[in-house]
Amino acid sequence: MGRLRSLALVVLLLGGTFVLAGAGIDRDDSGRSMLGVPKDLTSTFEIAELIGQFPTDTVAVPLYLHTDSLVTYIEARIYWEDGDLDLVSVTPGPGIPVTATLNTTMVNDSTVIVEISNPGDPFPIPSGDAIAYLDLEIQCFGYGANTYIRFVDNDNYNVYVCNGVLYSPLRDDGRIWTQYESYLYVYGTYIRAYPGQQDIPLVIRLYQQVPGKALCANHVFDPDYVHFDSVTVGEDLMPGDEVYATVVGDTIKVTLPETNAFLPPGDKRIYYLHFGAETDDDDYVTPVYTVYSERLDECGGVWYPQHFGANIIVENHTATADIGEVYYYTTATYYDVWVKMGSNYPVNDYELWVEFPKDTIAFDEIVSYGSFTPPLGVLSGDSTKVLISADIGTNYTPTTYPTIVFKIRFNRLFYLPAWTVLPITFYSTPQNHISYDTDDPFGYHQADLTLLDGSITIKPLPPPPPPPACPALYAWNGDGFKRENTILAACDGKVVENDVTDYYLVSKRVQADSDVFRFQIREDGEEISTFSDFKLLAVDHPRKKPIQVTREGKIITIGRPYSIIWAKDSKGNDITELIATKDEVSYIGSEGGWFDVSFGKLSAEEIEGFTALSATKPKDEEENSASGSTTRAPLGAAIPHDTKLNISLKMADGSWRLISSEDARLEPATQATLIEPALVSPDHELVLRYSWDGYYEIDVLDFRTAEPFEGELKEVKLLSAGHSTAGAVRDRFGIARTDAPVTLVRGEILDLAFTVSSIPPYSKDTKRDYLFVTTGRYHKEGAETPRAEFALDANFPNPFNPTTTIRYNLPTSAYVELRIYDVRGALVRTLVAEHQGAGEKNVTWDGKLESGLQASSGVYFYQLKTDGFNRTRKMVLLK
Repeated sequence: MGRLRSLALVVLLLGGTFVLAGAGIDRDDSGRSMLGVPKDLTSTFEIAELIGQFPTDTVAVPLYLHTDSLVTYIEARIYWEDGDLDLVSVTPGPGIPVTATLNTTMVNDSTVIVEISNPGDPFPIPSGDAIAYLDLEIQCFGYGANTYIRFVDNDNYNVYVCNGVLYSPLRDDGRIWTQYESYLYVYGTYIRAYPGQQDIPLVIRLYQQVPGKALCANHVFDPDYVHFDSVTVGEDLMPGDEVYATVVGDTIKVTLPETNAFLPPGDKRIYYLHFGAETDDDDYVTPVYTVYSERLDECGGVWYPQHFGANIIVENHTATADIGEVYYYTTATYYDVWVKMGSNYPVNDYELWVEFPKDTIAFDEIVSYGSFTPPLGVLSGDSTKVLISADIGTNYTPTTYPTIVFKIRFNRLFYLPAWTVLPITFYSTPQNHISYDTDDPFGYHQADLTLLDGSITIKPLPPPPPPPACPALYAWNGDGFKRENTILAACDGKVVENDVTDYYLVSKRVQADSDVFRFQIREDGEEISTFSDFKLLAVDHPRKKPIQVTREGKIITIGRPYSIIWAKDSKGNDITELIATKDEVSYIGSEGGWFDVSFGKLSAEEIEGFTALSATKPKDEEENSASGSTTRAPLGAAIPHDTKLNISLKMADGSWRLISSEDARLEPATQATLIEPALVSPDHELVLRYSWDGYYEIDVLDFRTAEPFEGELKEVKLLSAGHSTAGAVRDRFGIARTDAPVTLVRGEILDLAFTVSSIPPYSKDTKRDYLFVTTGRYHKEGAETPRAEFALDANFPNPFNPTTTIRYNLPTSAYVELRIYDVRGALVRTLVAEHQGAGEKNVTWDGKLESGLQASSGVYFYQLKTDGFNRTRKMVLLK
């Protein structure tokens, strides 16, 4: 580094004050030594401390001047341990202006003078900003060691100028600490292998706290269980790095060339040892010990890491075959009995013998399920058993939970009365097996098999639902008007102050009648309905991409399904089959209750994008489905109408988070509920809870991805509207006419006609669905009018000891946060943090802190926050 020229300083004695007349400082210090530089106890030079650095790295050490004064000149003389650090450069810091000049002078190899000047233009130094950086290369003076960077201990050598006066601040030395290495390991982790597996890749890892590279390692294995095959480079080695291995007896000697790159600190996969099984046995653990290793650091030091052994684990091969317990109505003519399989190894081959009562039912066929390849089913000679078998092409992947892989279909021979139970059982024979195809030359390995019998139960038909209790939509299908479903479901049988908009995807065939689409709105119940607008939207989309609409009107494309792992209701009943199969048998909740559904652990890729839940229609309406989908996703029939189906997600801590409250429909309708992917963790089992008050009937439940809508929307022009009593009312619909809504009472009908010619034809590769949009409201006569605005009421009692009730109102569903704060503004307790439906709410605070301890007497504040509403009120806790 070149030495900079010295600058001259002229100091004049004026009234006992040292006044700077020149721009620099005399290097021989004769003037300052004679007169002395006053010490400024309010300002400080500081060199920063850097911790956890590595030898051979270059680091920028900040130099600070902490002062409230305006300065025009700064000088600091700094030195360090010779051989520990090497100065590369000095660069300006953000604490000095860009107009300032920074000069450096090397006194010797370990001392530098730093000068900063900005003559005639005093500048402040922002708090916390460095005035310069010392770029120092760390030499190899040790790990876990420190070296000092100091100011020369002389007031005359560390100064600044303010208003032409020279001052010497206090000085705070710095230092550099290198990383201390307390943990250094070479270790392998366990790996699970299959019986007879011939490529068992066991990873060997290097954990280090300073940069370095492995040089060699020795590993010992048991030749009775495995043989060594090869070594391959780990993912965390650098491109071009190499690794070699030789075997001497039961020891694998691994070497890594010194030409390999140094690895940064952390846990690194440095290589894989590949083994092959010596037998096709199961239920054993064979260790691979690391007995010696060396690691080289960047300073040339060789270290000897600690070691941990690794294990190759071949579990006991177990499998389960479970015949389902299914329910069918007395009207059913055939019965599909599901069979679940679970195995901790792939299933490549199986043979199962199933018995059934041949005098009551007859075997028909094996029915495929999901993506599984159906097995063969052959009836035995005595017609009481079915041999079900599959060969090596099966390849079912291991599953933690037994999964439905096929169904056995039986035909009834005659009418069966309600509550008849037909046993479907496994025939006891050594031929029953589930096998895994081991690597050559071992062949198949049979599992320890558990067989669970099942049954068919005949159940009576459910009672018919009550008549409709709200406005109903009817569509013309060419022969007449066919009821679609109830509308304005969000009103829930209550008076509402403002209109709601209902989005309904028409499920049945819509047939034009003389260039118009005809619909009717009928008031079949006791409600009074008012309507301010109707719209009919034609939704064109690719035929192979069915759509759905959410309650908010968002159109989505329904994607691929996911399998239900298990489902249980609030009484502990296994209802997996009932809600996983689209048939004429439904799950019926005749009173308030809930059931939980598990989809297992999904990968991050599987939960990417939206996920959709929706409901299917009765079986006899499949062929007329506007969506073209026969297994679409669940909600269900909902009677009485003033109820909702609440859908909650189980969080990682075991709590439940309400994600949606779906409005009820009279008919089983296909509806969609979107789940934000951010709420679904790939590390936890995905479990949803469906809960309700009243009656719910659910046929089938699917879980599907929802992709962005691909298609076009076209509005069909409303041609005419006729009221059965008031006559023509077309001009009373639309945004501009909401002041004169059309009213329907019991028995009245509203006829709507939409012009077919107002929309163009659609292509042969496109499917057209229709979205019926209704704006209005309905209520039962004499129903209580809810508040139409957000509100946070006074708590009661107040003052209180120890509990009080907080009441608030939500005019619409919203994400709600209700929190308690003390007079300092510190959070005391979170009472509510979840999505809630509209209506009056009551929450009780028991006077306890978040920790569970009792709060002390005093004033507290409770705050209600939603999107668009924020209010705080005061309460007093007295003891």
